[in-house]
Amino acid sequence: MKKLLFLFFSILITSCSTKKDQSIKIGVDQTIRIPVQYVTISTGIVEKGTDVTRVEKSGYEKLAKVVGLLKEFGYDKKDLKINSGEVSDRMYGEKPYEFSSSVRFELNELDKLDTFRRALTKAGATRFRIASFNNSKEDSIYDSAYQDAINKAKNKAAKLLKNQDVEVNKILNLHENVKETI
Repeated sequence: MKKLLFLFFSILITSCSTKKDQSIKIGVDQTIRIPVQYVTISTGIVEKGTDVTRVEKSGYEKLAKVVGLLKEFGYDKKDLKINSGEVSDRMYGEKPYEFSSSVRFELNELDKLDTFRRALTKAGATRFRIASFNNSKEDSIYDSAYQDAINKAKNKAAKLLKNQDVEVNKILNLHENVKETI
C-alpha cells in the first residue's frame, strides 16, 4: 500500500541585474512517493429502533464489545479515541431512535487490516473506514521535495536567463498545489 502525492510548485523568482523590478514565474512538477507505515481507523456502531431504551442499551453493549476486542488485540485505552455515543430522535421513519458512537485507533500491521475489519464487524461494529494513511517521516519527505523543487526552479530560471543580462536572485513567492492519490 503506497501513498502517492503529486506536488506542483509554482515559484516566482526575481531576475536582477539591469532591472531590479523584473521577475519571472517558473513552474516545476515534483512527484514524491510516501510509503504508508500505518493507518488511522475509524470504526463505529449505529443502532436503530423504536424503543429508545433498547436502542441505547444495545448500542452501548456493542461499543463495549468493540472496545473489548481492541483491548484483546493489545490496544490500551489511551491508544483509543472513544466517542461514547449518543441517542438521537430522528422523528421519521419506522425506526425513529438512533444510537451512534465511534472509536479511532492506529493500525501499524497493515497486513492485518482485513482481519481487524472482520473481527470488529463480528463484534458489532457497523462502520469501518480508513480515516488516514500515515508515515512518521512524512514531514522530512515533504521538506526534501520542497527543496528539490526550489532547486529545479532556480536551475530552470538560470537556463532561461543564461543569455540575458540578468541573474536569478531571491524567491519572491512560493505556491504549492498538492494533488494526492493513493
